[in-house]
Amino acid sequence: MRVFLTCLVASLCVMAASAALTCFGDKEKCQADECCIQVGNTPAGICRKRHDIDEICEKNPIKNLFKDHVYKVRCPCLEGLKCISSKGGLVGKLAGKCQQESGEETEEPSQE
Repeated sequence: MRVFLTCLVASLCVMAASAALTCFGDKEKCQADECCIQVGNTPAGICRKRHDIDEICEKNPIKNLFKDHVYKVRCPCLEGLKCISSKGGLVGKLAGKCQQESGEETEEPSQE
């Protein structure tokens, strides 16, 4: 029992130390075009590139419950892009491709 507790405490210390060295504990560790992806269920994360135009994306990327800047599976699209699906059914609800947000392209002419 003592050996088990020693191993458990050592594991927790290593996990806490690794969390301090990764983006899981500090969102500033990732660049502007990256996001933090959680490694399994550990308190560790790695920076990955956000998705660009026409790259496959998740419609609603799953985030960590306690860390708003940490994603569980995939990064979202780059700033200004939106995950849009042209497919129906279950696939269309879950995945799509990063596209320009449609609301930005239409401007009303200025009246002077």
